Amino acid sequence: MNKDLPFAVRVEVSSSVIPGQRLTLDAILASLIFARTRSVEIAHATIPLKKVMDVWAGSAALIETPAPIRPVAVIQSLRAQLDISPDTIRPEKRGYPRIETARGNYRNQMSSYTAYDAKAIWFSGCGDVDKIRLLLEDLDGIGTKRSIGYGKVSRVYVHQTDADRSGFRFTDGTPARPIPIETWERDNGIDCERALETYSPPYWNGERVVCALPTHQIVSKSQAQRLVGVMPQE
Repeated sequence: MNKDLPFAVRVEVSSSVIPGQRLTLDAILASLIFARTRSVEIAHATIPLKKVMDVWAGSAALIETPAPIRPVAVIQSLRAQLDISPDTIRPEKRGYPRIETARGNYRNQMSSYTAYDAKAIWFSGCGDVDKIRLLLEDLDGIGTKRSIGYGKVSRVYVHQTDADRSGFRFTDGTPARPIPIETWERDNGIDCERALETYSPPYWNGERVVCALPTHQIVSKSQAQRLVGVMPQE
């Protein structure tokens, strides 16, 4: 029996989401597998998604409007055994050097992010829907800085669809995720924006190649439903 079935996911959230550079379904599933197994190798080898020419059939996030954007600053305390090194504690060249020096070497780090005050995040994919449902039961946070309350998940819906190339393309033919440009052109993909990006986990340490990029990110609920192949409720 073929378990590679097209589906869509709607993740309802109760706090602001920080998607980071790119939030993809395959990365989320890999992180959930890692939380269960504590094995990086297993997490990256057993993602229950189909592969389309070596690309995971799991889309990038669609952020459902209304989704006002606001900047947030997060202060991160240094951890002595991991973070106290010359590279992390010395004053940097940007900003106000005299003030930075006055604060001292052993200081907290402040990072800036963009948060979306959205109610839901959508994904499309193709894979083992039963395994994916089980993994998503563990999803309590989504996006960056989940550990401090951002992207708190309140409910997850998984809808089976009949969308063609689900997780690889959206229903309008545009890329659903970063796809190496050679792969996209081999699949007769339409002309689209492109840039250097990683296209598979671990995204923070992967090879950057020229990729076809998703056209859609912030969409209405009806647009999200159309793009992932879910029939709108009357």
